Amino acid sequence: MTYQADESDRLEALAARAAAGDTDAINELLALIEPRVMRLCSRMLPCKQDAEEACQDALLRVATKIDTFRGGSKFTTWLYTVAGNSARSTYRSLKRRSVEQPVDEMPTHADPRTTSVIAGNDHEPDASPRGPHGLGRKQRAFQEV
Repeated sequence: MTYQADESDRLEALAARAAAGDTDAINELLALIEPRVMRLCSRMLPCKQDAEEACQDALLRVATKIDTFRGGSKFTTWLYTVAGNSARSTYRSLKRRSVEQPVDEMPTHADPRTTSVIAGNDHEPDASPRGPHGLGRKQRAFQEV
């Protein structure tokens, strides 16, 4: 067996034990899945603090709702659904907060947390599919030729 298969089997066994109410299994499971959940949240939320918040929410949800995991699918499928929903919920909350905040005067420089939420992309200018100068990939490639 490969390492991934062993880890997958271990996750499935821990999830089954945790769903049955084994608190040691829940603690071990949470420690094992935390990096995985953090990676997923980080991909969906560009600001580290927001990703950490979504990760904590997802881990809390896993800990409190593990008894609803029936084993009809792989545990990782259920986990990615929970983590993705948590990240989307955090994103919607941040977006709502950015709209609700009254602004007395215009800021002198952009806050990457609110800017990325409002714009819907990373705060890095090169991370945009249109690039730093507003050109698409094909346009940039054409200019380079």
